[in-house]
Amino acid sequence: MRCREQRNGTYWSQNQNQGNAETFHQSKVWVTAEERSFMTERAELTGLSLFTYLRGVGLNKPVCSVLDLKAVADLVKLNGDLGRMAGLRKLWLAETWSGRSFFRGGGHDT
Repeated sequence: MRCREQRNGTYWSQNQNQGNAETFHQSKVWVTAEERSFMTERAELTGLSLFTYLRGVGLNKPVCSVLDLKAVADLVKLNGDLGRMAGLRKLWLAETWSGRSFFRGGGHDT
Protein backbone atom coordinates (compact mmCIF):
# COMPACT_ATOMS: atom_id res chain seq x y z
CA MET A 1 0.00 0.00 0.00
CA ARG A 2 1.19 3.48 -0.76
CA CYS A 3 0.68 6.33 1.64
CA ARG A 4 -0.94 9.42 0.27
CA GLU A 5 0.89 12.69 0.37
CA GLN A 6 0.22 14.60 3.56
CA ARG A 7 -0.23 18.36 3.53
CA ASN A 8 -0.85 20.35 6.69
CA GLY A 9 -1.36 17.15 8.67
CA THR A 10 -4.20 15.81 6.52
CA TYR A 11 -4.44 13.33 3.69
CA TRP A 12 -4.53 14.98 0.29
CA SER A 13 -5.47 13.49 -3.03
CA GLN A 14 -5.68 15.04 -6.48
CA ASN A 15 -9.46 15.13 -6.59
CA GLN A 16 -9.99 16.46 -3.08
CA ASN A 17 -11.84 19.75 -2.81
CA GLN A 18 -11.04 21.19 -6.24
CA GLY A 19 -13.29 24.20 -6.06
CA ASN A 20 -16.38 22.20 -5.11
CA ALA A 21 -18.25 23.51 -2.12
CA GLU A 22 -18.50 20.49 0.16
CA THR A 23 -20.51 20.33 3.34
CA PHE A 24 -18.57 19.02 6.30
CA HIS A 25 -20.19 17.36 9.29
CA GLN A 26 -18.80 17.04 12.77
CA SER A 27 -18.82 13.61 14.42
CA LYS A 28 -18.45 13.08 18.14
CA VAL A 29 -17.41 9.85 19.78
CA TRP A 30 -17.40 9.18 23.50
CA VAL A 31 -14.31 7.33 24.73
CA THR A 32 -12.77 6.60 28.11
CA ALA A 33 -9.59 8.34 29.24
CA GLU A 34 -7.69 5.09 28.69
CA GLU A 35 -8.99 4.74 25.11
CA ARG A 36 -8.15 8.38 24.34
CA SER A 37 -4.60 8.02 25.65
CA PHE A 38 -4.17 4.86 23.56
CA MET A 39 -5.41 6.62 20.41
CA THR A 40 -3.25 9.68 21.13
CA GLU A 41 -0.20 7.47 21.61
CA ARG A 42 -0.84 5.69 18.31
CA ALA A 43 -1.32 9.03 16.52
CA GLU A 44 1.99 10.33 17.92
CA LEU A 45 3.77 7.21 16.65
CA THR A 46 2.57 7.97 13.15
CA GLY A 47 3.42 11.67 13.41
CA LEU A 48 -0.15 12.74 12.66
CA SER A 49 -2.60 14.73 14.72
CA LEU A 50 -5.21 12.74 16.61
CA PHE A 51 -7.96 13.95 14.25
CA THR A 52 -6.02 13.06 11.11
CA TYR A 53 -5.08 9.65 12.50
CA LEU A 54 -8.69 8.81 13.47
CA ARG A 55 -10.01 10.06 10.14
CA GLY A 56 -7.52 7.91 8.23
CA VAL A 57 -8.24 4.81 10.30
CA GLY A 58 -11.99 5.39 10.16
CA LEU A 59 -11.93 5.69 6.36
CA ASN A 60 -9.70 2.61 6.05
CA LYS A 61 -6.80 4.62 4.61
CA PRO A 62 -3.20 3.44 4.96
CA VAL A 63 -1.52 5.16 7.89
CA CYS A 64 2.22 5.70 7.44
CA SER A 65 4.40 5.64 10.51
CA VAL A 66 7.10 8.26 10.98
CA LEU A 67 9.19 5.50 12.55
CA ASP A 68 9.09 3.57 9.27
CA LEU A 69 10.31 6.61 7.37
CA LYS A 70 13.12 7.15 9.89
CA ALA A 71 14.13 3.50 9.60
CA VAL A 72 14.33 3.82 5.81
CA ALA A 73 16.47 6.95 6.15
CA ASP A 74 18.80 5.10 8.56
CA LEU A 75 19.09 2.19 6.13
CA VAL A 76 20.00 4.58 3.31
CA LYS A 77 22.75 6.12 5.46
CA LEU A 78 24.00 2.67 6.42
CA ASN A 79 24.09 1.62 2.78
CA GLY A 80 26.25 4.65 1.96
CA ASP A 81 28.60 3.89 4.85
CA LEU A 82 28.97 0.28 3.71
CA GLY A 83 29.77 1.45 0.19
CA ARG A 84 32.50 3.76 1.48
CA MET A 85 33.95 0.99 3.66
CA ALA A 86 33.98 -1.42 0.70
CA GLY A 87 35.79 1.18 -1.41
CA LEU A 88 38.45 1.70 1.25
CA ARG A 89 38.90 -2.07 1.62
CA LYS A 90 39.28 -2.43 -2.14
CA LEU A 91 41.87 0.38 -2.19
CA TRP A 92 43.76 -1.23 0.69
CA LEU A 93 43.78 -4.63 -1.02
CA ALA A 94 44.91 -3.17 -4.34
CA GLU A 95 47.78 -1.29 -2.71
CA THR A 96 48.77 -4.26 -0.56
CA TRP A 97 49.12 -6.46 -3.64
CA SER A 98 50.99 -3.82 -5.65
CA GLY A 99 53.51 -3.13 -2.87
CA ARG A 100 52.56 0.54 -2.47
CA SER A 101 51.03 1.83 0.72
CA PHE A 102 48.69 4.79 0.39
CA PHE A 103 47.99 4.77 4.13
CA ARG A 104 51.68 4.85 5.20
CA GLY A 105 52.69 7.78 3.05
CA GLY A 106 54.09 5.71 0.20
CA GLY A 107 51.63 7.28 -2.18
CA HIS A 108 51.66 6.94 -5.91
CA ASP A 109 54.77 7.40 -8.03
CA THR A 110 54.90 10.74 -9.80
